[in-house]
Amino acid sequence: NEEELQFLETLSRVLGQILSYEMKRAEMERALKRSERHLVNAQRMALMGSFELYPHRGEVILSEGLLRLLRLCDIGAHNKIDVESFLQFFSEEDKEVFRETLSSAIHRDEKASLDIRLKSGTGDEQEEIIAHCDLMPSSLLGRGLATEEEPFILGTLQDVTRLRFTERQLELASKIFEYSIEGITITDKDGNIIFVNPAFTRITGYRPDEVLGKNPRILKSDRHGPEFYKKMWQDILEKGVWSGEIWNRRKDGSAYPEHLTITVIKDPHGEVTNYVALFHDLTEIKEMEASLEFQVNFDALTKLPNRQLFKDRLTMAIRHAESHNEGLAIILFDIDDFRLVNEGIGYNIGDKILQEIAQRISNCIRKEDTASRLGGDEFAVLLEAIDSKEVVFEIAGRLLDVVSRPFFIDGHEVRITISIGITFFPEDGSEPEVLIKNAEMAMYRSKELGKNALHTFTSQMDAKIKRRIQLEEALHNAIKKQEFKLFYQPKVHLRSGRVLGAEALIRWFRRDEGLISPAEFIPIAEETGLIIEIGDWVLNEACRQFSEWSKRGYPINIAINLSPRQFRDKFLIEKIKSALRRHSVGPEALALEITEGVVMDDEENAIRVLNQLKEIGLRLVMDDFGTGYSSLYYLKQFPIDELKIDRSFVIDLPENSDNRAISAAIVSLSKNLGLETVAEGVETPAQLEFFRELGCDMIQGYLFSPPVPAEEFLEACREITQLVQAE
Repeated sequence: NEEELQFLETLSRVLGQILSYEMKRAEMERALKRSERHLVNAQRMALMGSFELYPHRGEVILSEGLLRLLRLCDIGAHNKIDVESFLQFFSEEDKEVFRETLSSAIHRDEKASLDIRLKSGTGDEQEEIIAHCDLMPSSLLGRGLATEEEPFILGTLQDVTRLRFTERQLELASKIFEYSIEGITITDKDGNIIFVNPAFTRITGYRPDEVLGKNPRILKSDRHGPEFYKKMWQDILEKGVWSGEIWNRRKDGSAYPEHLTITVIKDPHGEVTNYVALFHDLTEIKEMEASLEFQVNFDALTKLPNRQLFKDRLTMAIRHAESHNEGLAIILFDIDDFRLVNEGIGYNIGDKILQEIAQRISNCIRKEDTASRLGGDEFAVLLEAIDSKEVVFEIAGRLLDVVSRPFFIDGHEVRITISIGITFFPEDGSEPEVLIKNAEMAMYRSKELGKNALHTFTSQMDAKIKRRIQLEEALHNAIKKQEFKLFYQPKVHLRSGRVLGAEALIRWFRRDEGLISPAEFIPIAEETGLIIEIGDWVLNEACRQFSEWSKRGYPINIAINLSPRQFRDKFLIEKIKSALRRHSVGPEALALEITEGVVMDDEENAIRVLNQLKEIGLRLVMDDFGTGYSSLYYLKQFPIDELKIDRSFVIDLPENSDNRAISAAIVSLSKNLGLETVAEGVETPAQLEFFRELGCDMIQGYLFSPPVPAEEFLEACREITQLVQAE
């Protein structure tokens, strides 16, 4: 009937609505589950977890993501724990901070954030992580998310350990960039500047806004040619880095030296993204090096090359003359009776006369010639590429003339004369020392003939050559005849007053003549090669003496001098090892003294040999430091322990201002390089006090003791100790 039909229609509509609702509910449940899965996956990927904290119940519900973050298994139904158990995952230092932040979020009903340290894992596998925590009161959650029964705090924890480490690294890098004393420039792949640090501005004078977007070539000094930059970029592109010294130009136009390192930055695909340049200004180092080099190689009073530099140039001139079949000559002279000038009108006037003589010499010689002050009132001129001896005599005659003209200085009119000696290469010698020595003999011949004259070297002056031949013959048998003996001069430590070492000095007592000066026979031994045999004897005798002293309770380090030929001896290392084994002593027995000239002849080989000696454990000393021309760069490369200040810088201390400056520079340089210094040739208390004030480490000289035989050495040491303690 009609009522039944109406009922069925109504029932059908209701069932349809119910079915539609159930279908929608099922779809919502599926969507919710998908959302939950997405949330879990998102938390897993973000190293994140969440929790609900119910303050009134003191209960915390942990999400699956948080359990994973803490590396925990399921801890109960619905992953519920009490607040105190939850806080056990926090580091002790952060528990109270979290409580205070949580309390503030609850009472102020506002969000809060903080970083905390969590304990992840258990037992031996537990580690501390840094987590960022966000706290949100339920009242602030979106509609439908807040509970109606009781308020709670929704919290998230995300592992930010790596992020915070990266942030610290970036902050550190930023501070390095900001405060580095090195200039830093970063360009894009096209070489356009995108960043400079404050040191860049301090060194170059350019503000960042003046260089950003520009190419670093704005700094070019034009001191390097295209080949230099071609090689630089070849290294950069092939090796990924270039490092070296370069001259650039500041904003004010001044050129300056810098040490520059350019590095290529590439992306993971190997494509260039940036270039980074680090550089530091070498101006002060170069100025210090140039100043020290000038002090070492030039006479401070006259600004002329000193004896050492003159010898170096003479050596090179001889090599050139030999290869080009040319002649050269030396004109050597000193001032007649100059002592009377100094004593009569004062050393100050005498110094000004020497300066004026230097100027007059320079005006009379050719541009290619070298004028030098050899020392005192002795000067020399090196004449290269001479066509005839007449040229030499003409220049020598001009020197006689210009120096004999009156000097008008500080109201004084002074007249002086000079005596000249001349030698020619190759007639009068083929070695620098021989040519200089023969020129000196010719000069003294001029003095004998009445002064104010010039004389050339002749064979009649060659009595010394006969003497040399006799000594050479005798040297061959000196070791067999046991005519050599070592004397020892103490090296006294300034602060303690103890004798810490001794220098072994060879003496030759010829049976039919007596004592022969080392200055006379050592050059002969070096030239003939006998120095190798003599050096071997010295090495073994020093080891034997160390062994003897050690047995008596005095293991005093003995320094022996290595000659140039010995240093180049290919068996040197094995000879030293053999001597140490033969006498059953360790490397602490010996120190090796080597002159600047020896190591500078071949720096690369010198470094190799010195490193081998250092590997043995020997102490290495650079002798006569300051008389050569070693660069600071190579000095840093040599593995030496001591610098020995040459006696030529000590002899007139503390009066001589130039030698004071040189000695102070050497001591300062040694300290900066971590080396010890020994002042050689100290003879007066004033010199001792001078070096004490400088901070020099050790003293050697007649003030404490002359070189003495081994049998007298220990007694000399006791006397020195008593003397120092008495002071």
